[in-house]
Amino acid sequence: MDTGQPGAVLHAHPMDVLASGTHRDVDVLLSIASDDMGWWVANDLDRFDPHTVAGVVDEFARWRFPHSRAQQIVGAYDQDGRTPAEARAAFLTDYTFALPAARGALAHAAAGGDVHLLVIGPAEGTPAVHGTEMYALVGQEQPGRSAEQAERDTRIRDIVLDFATGERNRLWPAVTDRPTSGSVGNPPFEATAHYQAALDLFEDLDRP
Repeated sequence: MDTGQPGAVLHAHPMDVLASGTHRDVDVLLSIASDDMGWWVANDLDRFDPHTVAGVVDEFARWRFPHSRAQQIVGAYDQDGRTPAEARAAFLTDYTFALPAARGALAHAAAGGDVHLLVIGPAEGTPAVHGTEMYALVGQEQPGRSAEQAERDTRIRDIVLDFATGERNRLWPAVTDRPTSGSVGNPPFEATAHYQAALDLFEDLDRP
């Protein structure tokens, strides 16, 4: 935010900007991939792997959160036979992407804005990691893509076009006082419930 004074620039928290309603006239589409941080597990494991779940807890605690709370939160991701790297990826996916998307959507909706949430899941032959939707967004086809991926990518393209052209009747309901979400592909969870779970898990913790 520029105050008009030379050298005086204030950086408002994005949530405060959304909650203020100054941009309520801007329609918003927010999305995550169901395994956003899984890219690093698949492509940069040597550097990403914490080797122990305790390492993930320590990382989170270093962000000035109580160690006991970090342990409780990370424990929610140390489930379903996940390796420490997979648990870290699941935790960071929600903390880095799902939580701010859900909080931002609710703040924008409460201020009178129109906002839709989306979860992009995997399809046959392609995971749902960071950037997995880029082929669809830029109108390209991943070489050798499966029929299921082609269907998912086409759906993503159509959602963005419908949103941009105001064809909201083709979309799922907008966010109101809960993080109502649509989904494409085959996410391993129900989209709205997952956003709500992230909100509940991190309820009283601020996120930079």
